[in-house]
Amino acid sequence: MIFDSIVKNARSAITTEQIETSCQQFCDYIGFETYMVFGSIFLTMVDPPRITLSNTTRKSRLKPAEFEDLIHATVEHSTPVITANLPKNSPLQSSMFNIRRSRSKNMIGISFPVHFPSGRFAMLHVSTQVDGADYSDLIMTVLISGNLFAREIGTSLLRVLEYDIGVESPYLSLREKECLLLASDGLTPLNISKKLGLSTHTVLFHLKKARKKLSSKNLQGAISRALMTGGVSARIDSERR
Repeated sequence: MIFDSIVKNARSAITTEQIETSCQQFCDYIGFETYMVFGSIFLTMVDPPRITLSNTTRKSRLKPAEFEDLIHATVEHSTPVITANLPKNSPLQSSMFNIRRSRSKNMIGISFPVHFPSGRFAMLHVSTQVDGADYSDLIMTVLISGNLFAREIGTSLLRVLEYDIGVESPYLSLREKECLLLASDGLTPLNISKKLGLSTHTVLFHLKKARKKLSSKNLQGAISRALMTGGVSARIDSERR
């Protein structure tokens, strides 16, 4: 399975089963054995709602204290956290990434933090056993694809969590993004309705919901905020093609 298809599946996942399948597909793609994906909404600092999915066995699963420590480490960073016993001459030692020593000599783990607005946070952690050779190149390869996949699967995981606890998602739906994108090209609601095969009333409804989610008083403000938000603009552009 090619990476674009894996990302597409992650983006469209709406159940925990689909999220687990996408994570397993990503592990197979990068050649890693296990994954853990975590999501939380910090509505309050006391017992915030959270969800964790994994394919780890009891033997390979992180201990509760280790997992909580990993979450705290990733929450504090915007770049991936690498858990590995890297050689001293590894180029990663002098990189911008946060590197932690692994409890197992041949185990490496990479944790991808994803920060969203309104206290929403997700983390993808993948790990595998390696031989004694320098595996810096393997880590660099996973870092490239992992950041994109983590954002998509994190978005889907938080969507599931928000549905479970009854919180309205701040993320734009496909129709909302399509309407905003066409509006950014100068199309009127009437022209947007003709292009998408919707009624003008429906287009106005989607634009109004998008403005509300983006906390904008007018359409131009909503468009500006949507295009300035990395995750939103990336998905709008991909769907436009």
